[in-house]
Amino acid sequence: MGVLLARFQRVSVWLGFCLLVLFCFSNTPAYALDVFVDDFEGGQGDWFADNGVWQIGTPTAGPASCFEGSQCMGTILDGNYPPDTDSPLISPVIDLPTLVSVD
Repeated sequence: MGVLLARFQRVSVWLGFCLLVLFCFSNTPAYALDVFVDDFEGGQGDWFADNGVWQIGTPTAGPASCFEGSQCMGTILDGNYPPDTDSPLISPVIDLPTLVSVD
């Protein structure tokens, strides 16, 4: 599943990430443009987590380490999350610059 953000250029958007235990997907973009990067080294910042399973820290179960740095946002960093979990993680406002087509 992918989200085309070109029509939202020059506006502010929120990105939401929802953990649904019964549903998994993967998306590999054709190209990437870093308009927003957060490594959680400075804490939660303006991210909003609902339903209590998102944590910031160093994982001790599951993945052996964070993708980058020593702090990451994950679900229950020291074990398994509860069954039938539905827990959104909402980003801070992200201002999208004018995008240039790569066609």
